[in-house]
Amino acid sequence: MSGDDMNVVSFTNQGSVKLQREEIVVRAYQCLDCHPHFRGRQLNIRIRNEESVLMLEGRLPSYYLKQILQTVLRQLDGVSGIQNDVEVFNPSDPLSGIASLNQEGIDDVNDKNQN
Repeated sequence: MSGDDMNVVSFTNQGSVKLQREEIVVRAYQCLDCHPHFRGRQLNIRIRNEESVLMLEGRLPSYYLKQILQTVLRQLDGVSGIQNDVEVFNPSDPLSGIASLNQEGIDDVNDKNQN
C-alpha cells in the first residue's frame, strides 16, 4: 500500500442520498461549525468533494482532532470516502506555523502565475 493510499478511508453509508457536490461541502462546513471540537477551527480546514470523496487539507494541533475530523465528516449523507491530508503541527513550537505559512504563500503565488 502506498503512502497516498494510507490516507484514504472508504466506507458506505446505507441509504445515503445523492447530493450535489457543493451541497456536501456546505453541509460538511456546517457540521464542523456545530461540533464542539471544531467550532472556530473550521476555517483551518479546506474541504473539496471529488466524486463523493471528501478531500481534507489544512492544519490542526493534534492527531486526535485529525481523526475526529474524518469520523465526523464520514457520517454525512452522500460521502463515500475521505482523503485526510490535514497536517498536524505543534502549537507550542513558534516555528511550526512559519514554514506552512511560507509554503501557502508560495502556493498562492504559483496559482496566480498559472492563471
